[in-house]
Amino acid sequence: MQIPAALRTNLTLMETTASIERDIALTLDDMAAQAEGETAARRRRLAQDAVRGAQEADKRAEHLRQLAREWIEHAEVEALHQLLAHAAQLLGDLARTEQDIADAFTVLASQDGSALAAQRRQLAVAATADAQKARDHARDLHELARTSASRVQHQQSTQAGSGVREENGQD
Repeated sequence: MQIPAALRTNLTLMETTASIERDIALTLDDMAAQAEGETAARRRRLAQDAVRGAQEADKRAEHLRQLAREWIEHAEVEALHQLLAHAAQLLGDLARTEQDIADAFTVLASQDGSALAAQRRQLAVAATADAQKARDHARDLHELARTSASRVQHQQSTQAGSGVREENGQD
C-alpha cells in the first residue's frame, strides 16, 4: 500500500527542511568561527536557531511517518475487510446453491421409487450438510471482518487520544 501523495510530499518536505536547517547551522558555525565580536555572536545565535528548526522539522517528520504507518494499516485492514466480506458473500451464494441442489435431489427422490431414489436422498443430505458448512463459514468470515475492523478502530482511537494528551502536555 502506498501512502497518499500529499502525505508523502509533506514528509519529504519536512525531511528536506531538517537537512537544510542542519546545513545552515553548520555553515553559520563555520562563519562564526571566522568572525569576531557581535558578528560571531549573531551567527552563533542564528546557528542555534537553525538547529532548533532542524529539531522541530525532525519531530514533524516523525509525526508524519507515524501518520503514514497508521494510514497504511488502515488501508490494509480495509482491504482485508473487503476480501472477507466478498468471501462471505460467495460462501452465502454457495450455501444457497447447495441448498437448491439438495432441494432438487429431494424432489427427484420423492418422484422416483427406484434404487436411484435412495442415492438421490443421500446426495440431498450431503448437499444440505455442505450448505450448512458454507453458511457457517460465511457467518465466521462476517464475524471476523466485523471484529477485526472494530479492533483496529479501537486501537486508532486509543492512539489518537494518546497523541492529543501528548500534544497538550497531559501525558
